[in-house]
Amino acid sequence: MIYGENNIQETEKEDVDLSSFELKDELNEKFWNGGKLDILARRKMLTIARDFISKFDISDFQIEDVIFTGSLANYNWNEKYSDIDLHIVVDFEDVNDDVVLVKEFFDAVKDKWNKEHKNILIYGYPVEVYVQDIKEHHTSTGVYSVLYDEWITKPSKDNFNDTDVDEDNVQEMVAMFMNEIDDIEEQYLLAKDEIGDHDIQSLLDDAEQLNDRIKAVRKSDLGSSGNEISAGNLIFKSLRRNGYIEKLRDVKTKIYDLMNSL
Repeated sequence: MIYGENNIQETEKEDVDLSSFELKDELNEKFWNGGKLDILARRKMLTIARDFISKFDISDFQIEDVIFTGSLANYNWNEKYSDIDLHIVVDFEDVNDDVVLVKEFFDAVKDKWNKEHKNILIYGYPVEVYVQDIKEHHTSTGVYSVLYDEWITKPSKDNFNDTDVDEDNVQEMVAMFMNEIDDIEEQYLLAKDEIGDHDIQSLLDDAEQLNDRIKAVRKSDLGSSGNEISAGNLIFKSLRRNGYIEKLRDVKTKIYDLMNSL
């Protein structure tokens, strides 16, 4: 669907820089000493997890584990882009038999918490909290139990050496998604003055479908490879590091608000 001439300069494959994904020789020394998590970082992570869960007055509800995962628990960490993925593991069935409802509740609460506490830093890295069901399978080659102070899955550079990623394809896909997001943003700006309610709904549908496609690329690749350094995950992370995941989320909200305004 075309609403007007596209005035945005298209992103080319060559414009997509993947250098921030290069592997480091060692784990981040701020967090790791002799294969163990730094004691001060561990204490702070446990405090954050307990403070988060203490907000909920629910009987028979406790933390099963606190997991540190993601790039800072692996060799693909980056000074500029990495954050602390802190997973609080609970048994959703202890909260309510409707585990789907429980997940939706915790997802909403953690989103609010992460927005409100985005200035919490541990050794300069922001903390991202996620509530994980004890039965949920988490795919990562680096997983550390903060609660029990031991590796669940110890990272190895061999895992990355065995990964065959077509970087040209990743760059092409990232550029394509960036251009589609830019196009939807420009169409939204035109929509404010030029298109009717039906087209606004179509534009929102386009934005939601694009969001679903990006998530599907990441999820399917993670599931098939068992490795977070996969083409789909690199595509998603590159879009996020360039601000395009946030841009798509923002324009979706703006389109919805426009559609429901008089």
